[in-house]
Amino acid sequence: MATDLKAVFISYAHEDNESPDRSKRWLDRLTQFLQPLVQQDELTICSDQDIGLGENWHAHIQKHLNGARAAVLLVSPAFLASKYVRNSELPVLLRNAKERGVKIIPVIVRRCLFEETKFKYPDPKTGPDEFTLASIQSSNSPTNPLSGMTEDEQDQVLLKVARALINLAVPNPRVGSSESGSARPVSQSSSAHPRISESRKDRRRRTSASAQPAQTAADCYNRGLRYLSDENYDQALDSLDQAIEIDPTLAVAYYNRGLTHYFRRDEHLAIQDFDHALELGFGDAILFRNRGNAFSRKGDVARALADYAQAIALDPQNPLAYLNRGEVYENTLRKDLASADYKTILSLECDPQMQEIARTRLRAMGVKVAAPQAASALSIWQKKLAFLQAEEARAADAEQKFSIQQRVEEAQAKIQELGG
Repeated sequence: MATDLKAVFISYAHEDNESPDRSKRWLDRLTQFLQPLVQQDELTICSDQDIGLGENWHAHIQKHLNGARAAVLLVSPAFLASKYVRNSELPVLLRNAKERGVKIIPVIVRRCLFEETKFKYPDPKTGPDEFTLASIQSSNSPTNPLSGMTEDEQDQVLLKVARALINLAVPNPRVGSSESGSARPVSQSSSAHPRISESRKDRRRRTSASAQPAQTAADCYNRGLRYLSDENYDQALDSLDQAIEIDPTLAVAYYNRGLTHYFRRDEHLAIQDFDHALELGFGDAILFRNRGNAFSRKGDVARALADYAQAIALDPQNPLAYLNRGEVYENTLRKDLASADYKTILSLECDPQMQEIARTRLRAMGVKVAAPQAASALSIWQKKLAFLQAEEARAADAEQKFSIQQRVEEAQAKIQELGG
């Protein structure tokens, strides 16, 4: 496949782009920096996020891997642990780097075995060539990952990557050219700005009437997701409306349109779309949680609680449903139930930020909770107490029982001190 001089492939682990904290969604952060170059038709970005509905995702990724002029690797423990990255992405990139000069730019997202991890290519198992990413100059030091930087320092690294890609992917870029304005692509609506009173449906009809290639529901849906990610809700609604017009059975389009309505604070339309998505078979936990949020905002406590319960039943390890339900319990003065939900979050293996939010809520309610550093000590003392209580039950004589009772009381006091 011929190399596309504008194409940049971004290889990453999904885990590194799913944080509830937008500043820690590293793929989104990088693509945001690259968007001006995309809009000026100087770069095209390829990743698994632009795979269409029903498309063969492996074939899609391999096609863009083979056509890319440059690749950015968002390196983390999750990235290095990914079997797909090891077996299907890096062998292709390493072969193309050797044969066609494809440039690879590692960005160290989190501390990891960057220098120790080895990759074989062109065959991921037999090689014969072997390679470590540490032999490539990374955009930041492995000892100074993005996760340990301030946001401004992170921006400096991502800006450095973006500027490097201009020179790599575009031969002789026309920076500062007097004609650069004429080279910028013009949107369909730029020749005639819509009046404020124009409806979204009228705007769609006007846009569709212009010279446009036929679009699929997947095209419109993916464009809508990009607008939604950018918090451009009007454009997101336009694109999702188009997707639904083309394919009225596209359940995920209804769900994401409902989410867009929710962000626009139109709970009535949000619930309508969530209901429609559910009717079409999209019954994921995230739908019930977000519909619960919409009911909660409307003041319909009973339906909100029912949806949160369903979300928890479908995904009992997701802390957000417990947090949202806890807030409803707290606001309706059911403190014991709120406390139980917040404490459940502390018992989950989840984002430490979510656990800190739960601790903050518990403290505001006057509930004593263990500090994070005391959590392991608390667990040890709780296990010790259980052991001592079992020993006490088996004690043969009064003197032995009395001795164990003293140690039980000591353990109970320590657990109380640690917030248990």
